[in-house]
Amino acid sequence: MTQAQRPSPGLGFLVLALLPAACRPAYDPAEGRYVGMDLLGRRPDAVFEEPGKLTAVRDEGEPQTASFGIAEGSGWDKRTFPRAEDGSALPVEHPGPFFKRNNQPRSQLILRATKPEDRLVRMRLWSVDPAGDEPGSLQVHLNGKLVQGVSLEREPAWVEIETPAALWAFGENLLELVCVQPEGEGRRWDVFALQELEYGPRRLAELSFEEKRAVFSSHTGARYFVDTAPGSLLSLAAEAEAPGELELRFGGMDPADGSRRFEGYPELTFPVTRRGIDVHRPLPDTREELQAIELIWRAEDGASALELTTLEVLEPGENPPPPIVFVSIDTFAARHLGVYGYARKNTPALRKLAADGVVFEHCISNAPWTMPSYLSVLTGLYPRSHVADLDFAADVRLDNWDYWQIADNRWTLAEALRARGYETGGIADTHWLSPKFRVDQGFDRYDISAAFMPIADVRGGIVYQLERLITPWLRELRDRSRPPFLFLHSLDAHGPYLPEPPFRDRFEGSLPVDRRP
Repeated sequence: MTQAQRPSPGLGFLVLALLPAACRPAYDPAEGRYVGMDLLGRRPDAVFEEPGKLTAVRDEGEPQTASFGIAEGSGWDKRTFPRAEDGSALPVEHPGPFFKRNNQPRSQLILRATKPEDRLVRMRLWSVDPAGDEPGSLQVHLNGKLVQGVSLEREPAWVEIETPAALWAFGENLLELVCVQPEGEGRRWDVFALQELEYGPRRLAELSFEEKRAVFSSHTGARYFVDTAPGSLLSLAAEAEAPGELELRFGGMDPADGSRRFEGYPELTFPVTRRGIDVHRPLPDTREELQAIELIWRAEDGASALELTTLEVLEPGENPPPPIVFVSIDTFAARHLGVYGYARKNTPALRKLAADGVVFEHCISNAPWTMPSYLSVLTGLYPRSHVADLDFAADVRLDNWDYWQIADNRWTLAEALRARGYETGGIADTHWLSPKFRVDQGFDRYDISAAFMPIADVRGGIVYQLERLITPWLRELRDRSRPPFLFLHSLDAHGPYLPEPPFRDRFEGSLPVDRRP
């Protein structure tokens, strides 16, 4: 199936191709014939762990930006700010350490925790640009509750805040640093810096979907969303270093708004000995569209690990879903394609594909430029759905990633296919599809390294993507049970127009004499 967009700035040519189905092993218990969906071979939709410490690190491949990673919420300047001992900024090429600055009066961090308990929150922060003559103050909120006020200083200093167990929840906790706005005109809040934050013991899970490995330290776990047919089964096996309990929770999720419900669904606890466990049970029917599966490990000694050796959903049937390849060629205008009636005989491969597929004659993009167009492509929502409602001052720098992001509760094409058992890969050749915009949501693998190559490099672009990224990934999948979904974005048709031979001179003879090279 092919789809071409009408010529507009930043729009592209889209190809959705269904390839022959890959071979996947079928499971055949006594109850009937099943097709397996291996959850250990995919990324979880959520990981329950507690890093205990946050530090700003430079974004991979992008020396101008730094972040707190998945813990970073809204209200932060994305630029890199290395810090000298006196708190002053250093050149961006400096190796660090880095600090983050706010660009909103309310800055948010997501603190993942694995149990409610009293915690000492320590922050190294300071005022870098006061709104008034002297540094102001912050209010610290945890999960919507005011905890304490903090006075800012001009020099870096550690601030300690006692937080009671009652304010902490299992999973994600929202910490907000809210500037107290001074009276009078001018900018309405202090620009402050945060370098480090410590908040509790370190409890981490060791997960590698490439190796199909999941090891949970005590009080850690994971959540998976799956889209399954009625009558599906869950197969689970695990080995433990020491006795403990494995909690297994079921629930449902509505992809329209991201809401999750666990009330009324089974919640099971399995004692685990050193011999491990082997569980095989039906999945409950869900009132929502998607099935949620949560696993949480708690060791008796509070420290020993549990390793999952099997975690698989078994769905009734014999025909696994086919591999899917979704190709988008940026700024590929329909009026210059032979498949759409262009006089020059170009794009022979697309004409052949169109002869065996379906061609859409009339397609309209939701936006006139790349990034919001793709946010709509990946979510099925209008661009305005991804724009943040920001409160900002004229002298505070905001970038596109402050305005545009796919929210956590926006269900994406990649997430939907991953829930159906696909291994999802995204490869893009533009910074407008950077993970900073959360376009990697739902992808097991996501890579924009092609965007960092020189535009005139003939070995860059789609050649690089095919040779260095796509081909090795598809080779890895030969021995895997999950079919691939590949989203490929190519920028080769975008200006500056530097085609290599023989394409450069292919249509020279059809040009007027005065326009020939």
